Amino acid sequence: IHDLQDATLDLAEQHATTIMPGYTHFRHAQPTTFGHYLLSVSDAVGRSTKTLEHGYHLMSLNEMGCGALAGTSWPIDRDLVSRYLGMEGLIENANDAVSYTDGYLVVACGLTNVTNITSRTALEMSYWSGVEYGFLEIGHHRGISFMMPQKASNPNDMELIRVHAGQMIGHLTGVATAGLRTPHGDAFEMLHMAEPTLAALETAENCSSKLTRELRKLQVNKERMLALIQESYIGATELANQIVRDYELGYRTAHEIVNEFVLASREQKIPATKARAELLEEAAQKTLGRKLEMSEARLRELLDPAYFIKVTNSRGGAAPAEVARMIADRRQKLAAARARHLKRIETLEQAQQEMLSELRKLREE
Repeated sequence: IHDLQDATLDLAEQHATTIMPGYTHFRHAQPTTFGHYLLSVSDAVGRSTKTLEHGYHLMSLNEMGCGALAGTSWPIDRDLVSRYLGMEGLIENANDAVSYTDGYLVVACGLTNVTNITSRTALEMSYWSGVEYGFLEIGHHRGISFMMPQKASNPNDMELIRVHAGQMIGHLTGVATAGLRTPHGDAFEMLHMAEPTLAALETAENCSSKLTRELRKLQVNKERMLALIQESYIGATELANQIVRDYELGYRTAHEIVNEFVLASREQKIPATKARAELLEEAAQKTLGRKLEMSEARLRELLDPAYFIKVTNSRGGAAPAEVARMIADRRQKLAAARARHLKRIETLEQAQQEMLSELRKLREE
C-alpha cells in the first residue's frame, strides 16, 4: 500500500501541470490537473493506512493468560509474554481477551477502504483509456480479444482490481458476522475470524499491487486532455467569480449572467477561445438592466482552462505550486509511516532474540 502511495505521488509530480477536465456527475465540471487528481487518490489511501496502523496496534494486544474467562490463580506474568512476542500492549480484562473480535474488524474495514479506492480509480482509468476519452494508454497488462483481431488494449488489471474489490465485501462480511449474534465470551465463532481477515489481506495486496504496476507504466496524452476542454466553457466558474469581485455583485446574480452568456454562446456555436463580449453584455443587460463593460480579451482570459488552474491556489486547490506543496508534505508523511512500519518489524525481531536468549539460558541451567 505504501508502494501504491509512492506511485501516485511520483505520477502526480510529473503531471502537476497536465490540464484535464474535472468531473462531477460524470460531466465536465471545472478544469483540474491529472496531478491534482492522483494526489486525491494518494490522500484517500493514506487515510486508510492510518486505520490499518490502528488495526495493527489492536491486533498486537496480548490475549494470552486470560484462562477460560476469569484469569488464573497461577502466578503468571502476562506482561512478560507480551514483551517476548513483541506486542504493543495487553488486553487486560480476561473476559475481554477471550471474546476479542474488534481488532479483526478494524483491519478488515481499513483494507476494504483501500480496495474501494483502488476500484474507483481503476474504473475511471478504464474509461479514460478508451478511444472516446483518449486520455491514457494502459501500459502494463493489456488484454487481447480472442475473437476481434484489432482489439489488443483491454485494461485487464483494471478490471481485475474491481473484481477483487467486490470480493473484499465478502471478506468484510465474513469477519463481521463471525462476531455477530454470539455471546461476549469464548465461543466457537472466534476460531473463524482469522480466515476472512487473511483473505482480506491477500485481496488488498492484489488490488494495490496491480494498480501500482499500472501507474508505473501508464502513458498520458496531455494534448488530448487539454484539447477536449480548450474551447469549452469549463472555466466559467472563474468568470462568475471575477464578476463578483469586479462589479460587487452577489454570486447568484453573477451565476445567472454567466449562465445566460454560456447558453447563448453554445446556441451560436461559439467556442470559448472566440467568446464574444457582446453576448456577455446582453446577458448582463437582461439580468441587471446594465452592462458590465468587460473587454473581450479579459473575457477570453477568464475562460481559459490554464488561467483557471493558475488562480485556483486556495489550500488544496489545483494550482501547480499548491499541488507541489502537498506532494512534498505527503512524501514526508509517507516516509514517517514507513519508518513506523520498520520500527514494528525491528521490535518483533528484537523481542524474538530476547526470548531465544532467555530460552538458551534456561537450557544451560
